[in-house]
Amino acid sequence: MSMPGARRSLEAIRRALFEPANNLHVSGVITFVAACFLLIAALIIDSKGVFLLVAAPTIVVALSLIWSASRTDTRPLDALVARKFGRTTLALLPTSPTAPNTLAVLLYCLGVMGSAAGYGYLALTSSSVGEDIRWGLLDKRPIVFGYLIVGAFVAFHWAVVGSFFGRQSAGRPTPSIEIAASGFLGRASVRWTLKALGGAFVAFLAYCLIALPALRAVSTGIRHRRPVDGRGLADFYDLHAHVHLGAFEQIRLGATPYLEAETQYGLGNQVLMYFLTSFVNFSNHGFFAANILLNAVCIVAFFIILQQFLGLGWASLGLLGWLLLPSPYSIVDFAGWAILTRWLAIPILSLLLAHLLLKADPTRRMWIGPLLAGVIWGTGSFLSQENLSGGLLVFALSLALFGPVSGLQLRGIARFSALFLASGTLALVTLVSTFVGISRCLEVFRLANTKSSLVMAGLSNSLWSENLELSATFKMVNGRLQSVFGAEGIFAPLLQTYGFAILLMVAVASLAGFLGRRWHAIDGRDREFVRKFAG
Repeated sequence: MSMPGARRSLEAIRRALFEPANNLHVSGVITFVAACFLLIAALIIDSKGVFLLVAAPTIVVALSLIWSASRTDTRPLDALVARKFGRTTLALLPTSPTAPNTLAVLLYCLGVMGSAAGYGYLALTSSSVGEDIRWGLLDKRPIVFGYLIVGAFVAFHWAVVGSFFGRQSAGRPTPSIEIAASGFLGRASVRWTLKALGGAFVAFLAYCLIALPALRAVSTGIRHRRPVDGRGLADFYDLHAHVHLGAFEQIRLGATPYLEAETQYGLGNQVLMYFLTSFVNFSNHGFFAANILLNAVCIVAFFIILQQFLGLGWASLGLLGWLLLPSPYSIVDFAGWAILTRWLAIPILSLLLAHLLLKADPTRRMWIGPLLAGVIWGTGSFLSQENLSGGLLVFALSLALFGPVSGLQLRGIARFSALFLASGTLALVTLVSTFVGISRCLEVFRLANTKSSLVMAGLSNSLWSENLELSATFKMVNGRLQSVFGAEGIFAPLLQTYGFAILLMVAVASLAGFLGRRWHAIDGRDREFVRKFAG
């Protein structure tokens, strides 16, 4: 082909890619069907190579159909949507001001199908614990990687929308609630006084309703809920207490915390509980009392922080939710594995990151906020592996959801991320080195990863590792059909775990949709509500 002919062909392709696309809803249906097919294929196929051989042509065929649909006249489906929903956001029409071009549609559909293919590929990954364990009912990796895929797709969505989709500019109102400048200083002192009084009130409620009943269990006169041989055993005579006290005894004799005296609950928690138990009394009762005391402090501190970020009403609702819904309230007096410092950094980070990003001032450089958040993450990671992975997941989701609408440029978001990760890593390495030496840091991280891999794969002594069985028997007796249905195992907590996980993902998706459509147009009062809901 001659050079002028090649140039004309390239110009024709360029014009076709950047012209408004037709049949957007048909393209969406094709993409949805292809994504579902890829997920189903991952359930049937047990080989990564075969899955890739199936996924690649599926995506190519789907993109070809989308290209064809976007270049042809309006199909019945899009005509129906245009007729029924012409004045709503459901109708994405080529003539609308926000109409995407063909290239944007192809990229966006590729991102949707690519997310499904990536999740399916991860589903075929064996566990790192040395056994051929793939995803199943007891494995936590589907939820974790699901959150990561959703977060990555939200970031991809904003990148494509910001680069290719037209947007009607909406004036950005002032983020803060309008207050007369002359009376602001006077009102600020009153506001801080009310916040301090509200913090004291919610701390009193949390102590009386949750912490105090748990502390009462420390008394040797409190008997166990399950009597043995007509008598009762004190709560602190528990297998978990014996296990931890044995590790503490090794430390007292010179063993290195967490390495030679292994536990599964984190280096920082082991060191902290060792010192608290030694301070109270080096015994089963002392360990139990120190654990309950630490949990009581965590509970009161958590609700004070909740009140300071969200207000007294939200904190009171949270306290009521702890009492009525599945929460740490039910395990606060189970000394050993139920140490609330294992998870405390995660909700604090979610509140702080939502506050920082959704109230960001694009004209100023933020450095104190991300540094503080990183130190909280690093300190929590030192306490337990749950804070390490959970805090990182919260950071990724917060940045994907709130970063694009914060008004920060890409450079500002990159600076925010770098400060958070650098300060968190520095805090974690400093704390680990202080107690076990810098030469053993890698060994601590390897041990933490091994332990978490076991739990993630469902290999632990928790109820999620128990076998579940559903059975149905049908038989004919004397000419009559008899059916027997049976179930064995603990189903309720498992269903709650996956059910609440799905509910949380729906809430995250709803929040992302709201932020994308309305954040730049709502007033200060609505912004405050959304920020609190996000936290």
